[in-house]
Amino acid sequence: MMGFQDFQFVLDSDWTNKLIMSKELIYLATPYSHEDTSVSLHRFNVVNDVAAKLMKEGKIVFSPISHSHTIAVENDLPVDWEYWKESCETFVTRCDRLMVLTVDGWKESTGVQEEIKIAEREGIPIEYISVIEHEKISNNTEN
Repeated sequence: MMGFQDFQFVLDSDWTNKLIMSKELIYLATPYSHEDTSVSLHRFNVVNDVAAKLMKEGKIVFSPISHSHTIAVENDLPVDWEYWKESCETFVTRCDRLMVLTVDGWKESTGVQEEIKIAEREGIPIEYISVIEHEKISNNTEN
């Protein structure tokens, strides 16, 4: 038998789920792997900055690089598309929008190009943003 405390939790869970489900979920794609690890680290830092700005704007963002870089580096996991493709495809198909961060290397990135193909196949809208464009958008939003 459910007590009052359990009932309250169910109400809170339902309300939270409805709130979360009403927001658009964005998958933020960016190139990552590079033979020069300083380039990979720079890409990681840039995507973190963009993800944070989007979050400050109230958006719900999943950035596979932001969410997985530390796990991969600190646990000696591969950083190539083949290793991460199942995880990335799962997340892309659950998102409402794919945002592609068009930093150097995005057109050559196997991962980014595959994420675009997945979004196209699933009918998920795709938006291309540059770091400069995002800074302009963020600055205009704050005024």
